[in-house]
Amino acid sequence: YSQPIDYVLVKGKKTPGVAEVWHAGQPLKWDERSGYGFSGATLWYQGAGLSEFEIKIKLRDEKDFEDWEAFLPLLKAPKGRMAKACAVWHPYLEMFGIAAAVVVDVTQPEETEDTLYQVIIKMKQWRRIKMSLLKPEASKDAESSDPYDKRIEELAAEVESLL
Repeated sequence: YSQPIDYVLVKGKKTPGVAEVWHAGQPLKWDERSGYGFSGATLWYQGAGLSEFEIKIKLRDEKDFEDWEAFLPLLKAPKGRMAKACAVWHPYLEMFGIAAAVVVDVTQPEETEDTLYQVIIKMKQWRRIKMSLLKPEASKDAESSDPYDKRIEELAAEVESLL
């Protein structure tokens, strides 16, 4: 993007004032499995986690506050049995494939400087669940210095050559 984007689209509406996205990312979930008395562990990739991010909105004048009051109802708690996540868009969110999120918290306007107030919308990514379970192997560069690991590798190579 050649021009800075100073807004976020939430449910198709622009945020008031000047908005910034903070802490968006792509968390990955790992399960670490070890046994009693064992050193080291096996890692199992359990898929992509859900990003938690913030939209920081700066409000400066009366118009910004009026726009904030009109925007606030979009952030209310969902109702009904089939609650929906909010469609969200900003280049930083798009970078990590974040297109929908739920509102976790909305803070009151807090004065950060003379005549400058900040509101924070805390959000959590929403994504459809899908199966994703992998066990990574060590890279060829990661040679083990553990004598037991070396002996296991030798025996495995011996068995493989006999087959």
